[in-house]
Amino acid sequence: MNLLLVGLMVVVAGIVTFGALQVVDRAVEQVARADIEAEYHELVRYQSQYRIVGIADGIDYRISLGDSHPMIYMLVRADASVVVGNLDQWPVAVPPQPGWYRFTIDQAGGAELLAKVELIEGEFPVLVARRLSVYRSLRNEFLPFVLGSLALLAIIMLVVVIVSNRFFQRRIVDINAVLVEAGNGNLDARLPVSAAEHDDEISYLARQVNETLEENARLIVGLETVSQTAAHEINKELSYLRDAAEQCNQSELAASADELIKLLREILELSKIESSTDAFMKSVNLAEVVRSAVELYHDAFEEAQVSLEVIGEPVMVLGQSHLLINAVSNLLSNALRHAPAGSRVVVDVSSDGTSATVSVTDQGSGTTSDDLREVLNQARKGNVAGYGFGLRFVQAVALRHGAKLRLANLEPGFQVLLTFPVFNNETVAGKSS
Repeated sequence: MNLLLVGLMVVVAGIVTFGALQVVDRAVEQVARADIEAEYHELVRYQSQYRIVGIADGIDYRISLGDSHPMIYMLVRADASVVVGNLDQWPVAVPPQPGWYRFTIDQAGGAELLAKVELIEGEFPVLVARRLSVYRSLRNEFLPFVLGSLALLAIIMLVVVIVSNRFFQRRIVDINAVLVEAGNGNLDARLPVSAAEHDDEISYLARQVNETLEENARLIVGLETVSQTAAHEINKELSYLRDAAEQCNQSELAASADELIKLLREILELSKIESSTDAFMKSVNLAEVVRSAVELYHDAFEEAQVSLEVIGEPVMVLGQSHLLINAVSNLLSNALRHAPAGSRVVVDVSSDGTSATVSVTDQGSGTTSDDLREVLNQARKGNVAGYGFGLRFVQAVALRHGAKLRLANLEPGFQVLLTFPVFNNETVAGKSS
């Protein structure tokens, strides 16, 4: 793009230069015509006094001035024999007919000439010509100067364009980097004042980004404060309700209150994950995440007489360890709930170089669908007990980490897969550029 702009400028400058040379050419020709007309009228004055002999004498006098005189004169008879002139013969390129002619001949040193031809007394062609040495000098000296200037201008413009592009590109990179930080949960991410102090579109964008981040931070903090306050009040009232139910021996009512308290805590945890502004993303080893989650459920699997097999390799992703551990734990909890005694649950960590996948596979009854939205909808209706809120939690963690959540109904058995982009230096550079 830079080279295209510079090339376009050079073409435009070349067209302007060509036009300027054409203007100069016409100006030189006009001056030459005026000189020729003046010379011709002077010879005609001699002719009016002394007839053809006066023109011959006038030409002879002018020829005697030597090569310093820029004019060419020829007077010939009707048979083209020379009467007088500073050429050996009438120019072949010029017909002996009245008119204006532009030509070049070797006899005049290869000079370019402009000539006027007239017939004197009806039978003597007379030629008065002027060397256009000024124009030739202009082309030989001025044109190289112009071309050199254009080349220098092209180089200067290329340097200016490259420097300007790098300057603006650095500012765009800074804006992207701040947006990436904000996306990773840093509420304090802001562009430096220097990025917004210029009076251009990029600076206006930088100011808008800072104002938007400031407003988002204010809204998120306010929403979190309100939600925490509301949750505290609801939790307190539910606790009073449960205690009152227990005192009245209303076990079912107390159990329902306990379930509501548990649900409230899960909703708060889910909303915290979806907003996720409490920590930065870091390099996390998925194999270690799985190992931590497995340790939490090892005893529960032994008690249920379900074997737990872990297959995997170390692979790094960008994320938050505690959220990933909780997500895998939810998958293990769902698998354990549906795995029959004596069956097996397999946790597999794999990578193809560009993505990493954690899969949890059980040998339970599975579901009637492998569509995530349909499974979640069934869970809300109570048709897929145990998969609903846990999968929604995992889905929130997946969205937070740029991962994909997929389900597979193995008939029998059920498999949940979480696929993450692999963390490396190129990935980070891409997010910052």
